[in-house]
Amino acid sequence: MFLIQFLNALQFSMTLFLLAVGLTIIFGLMKIVNLAHGSLYMIGAYIGLSIWNYSDSFWLALIISPLITSLIGSFLYFILFRHIQNADPMRQVLLTFGLIYIGLDAVRMIWGTMSHSISAPDILAQSILLFNEPYPAYRLFVIFIGLLVLFTLYFILEKTIVGAKVRASVDDPETAKLLKINTDKILFY
Repeated sequence: MFLIQFLNALQFSMTLFLLAVGLTIIFGLMKIVNLAHGSLYMIGAYIGLSIWNYSDSFWLALIISPLITSLIGSFLYFILFRHIQNADPMRQVLLTFGLIYIGLDAVRMIWGTMSHSISAPDILAQSILLFNEPYPAYRLFVIFIGLLVLFTLYFILEKTIVGAKVRASVDDPETAKLLKINTDKILFY
C-alpha cells in the first residue's frame, strides 16, 4: 500500500515537474515572466488530440504535438517575447496575460468547449503488478518520462559545453559576450 501511494505521489510530482520545468527554464534563462506557459501546454494538448483523431496514433501525437507547440513558442518569441525580454516585468505580465485569453479563445473556436480525452495505447492501458498490487502502466510511463527529462536536462546543462555556455550566458551575459559566446543564440535554443 505504501509503495502504491509513493508511486502516486511520484507520478503527480513528475506531472508538476514537466509543467514547471519549461516555465522555470524560460524565466531562468530568458528572464521572461511567461504566464501564458500553461496556455501553450493546453494548445499542445489539443494539437495532440487533433493528431490522435486524425491518425488514431497515441505515439504520433506524443511526438508531433510537442514539435508543433515548440514552433508556436518560437513564433511567439520572435514576434513578441524578444522585444520585451529586458522590459519591465509588469509589461511582460500584461502581454502574457493577454496571450492566455488569446489561447483560450483560439481553443474554444477550434476545438469547442466540451472536454476531450485521448485513450492510452494498449500497452499503457493495462496495469502492472507491483508486489501483488496492480498499478496503471500509464502512470509508470509518466514517471519514466519525467525522470528522463530530468536527467537529460541535468546532463545537458551540467555536463556539456553547451550547458556551460548556457550557464555563463545566464550568470554573466556581458562576460560571456566578451568570450565570444553568442548569448542571444544560446538563450533562444
